[in-house]
Amino acid sequence: MAAWNKAEVDMPRIARKKLAGKYFHIMVQGIDKEMIFPSDDSKGYYLSLLEKAKVNKKIFIFAFCIMGNHAHLLVKSGSIRELSLFMHELNRGYGRYYNNVKKRVGYVFRGRFKSEVVEDIRHLINCLTYILTFPPEMCQSKGSEIGFYCR
Repeated sequence: MAAWNKAEVDMPRIARKKLAGKYFHIMVQGIDKEMIFPSDDSKGYYLSLLEKAKVNKKIFIFAFCIMGNHAHLLVKSGSIRELSLFMHELNRGYGRYYNNVKKRVGYVFRGRFKSEVVEDIRHLINCLTYILTFPPEMCQSKGSEIGFYCR
């Protein structure tokens, strides 16, 4: 019998830090890197869900970019719970829409959303730059907030 090596055992996912009132760089991706935002209509629907999901939650969206197989958001959250509820509502709603349109069942997103705490002003500027400098010929500005969705 082989010796048990703790490093080789799958460990449970790490709990999100309890950081209220912080900025977060959020990333979601299609399962198997599938093109989950294949059209302007699908990107527009995700954008409408962004607006709807933040209602009655302490979430402010500073920037976003929606591309074919993934999306980036820069948000400020009043609490981790609010952020989790926001992302759950957003991705659940889009998953239902996508599965209905594609006449399929199953997961749409690759795991839960990824979140990275923005630690300081330099990190904030770097995140904004990263999110908002996708190839401009692929993107168009949308709405009152700073953001793009890419064709």
